[in-house]
Amino acid sequence: MEFFVNVPVQVSSDLIKSYINLNKLSEWCDAINEVIDLEGNRALLACEMGKLHVHRELIQEGVRFSITDSPYALQWTVTADNANEVLIHCTLNCQQCPAEFIVQLERFLLCWEKGIVEWVKRRQEQDKRVCVSCGDSYGGFG
Repeated sequence: MEFFVNVPVQVSSDLIKSYINLNKLSEWCDAINEVIDLEGNRALLACEMGKLHVHRELIQEGVRFSITDSPYALQWTVTADNANEVLIHCTLNCQQCPAEFIVQLERFLLCWEKGIVEWVKRRQEQDKRVCVSCGDSYGGFG
């Protein structure tokens, strides 16, 4: 099975690679409750789907996460698309899955979409800050 979520925001692949890390996944996706254990590019997460071992890797234009103990070989990517949007792409190695799992997975992907949109809004607000000393906008620097 395959799922696609197009997020209508413009984010570079470098920003995706820099900011979407295992230690901050719960900030990106409300369906992820916490990072229980972290070692390099691997983590144990507590989420709505249970406790899952996740591996992160850098790929062309973004990042890929795979659940190493999923019976469905679940993986998802977050990439910068040339059409000024972010693409979340999720795959499973089955053609039919239990309906309740599909509902959980769709919620998981919608939480990712929401997290990305909110992150872009926060960055845009930071870019509009004004320097108290000089009155100039400093784009979040200084």
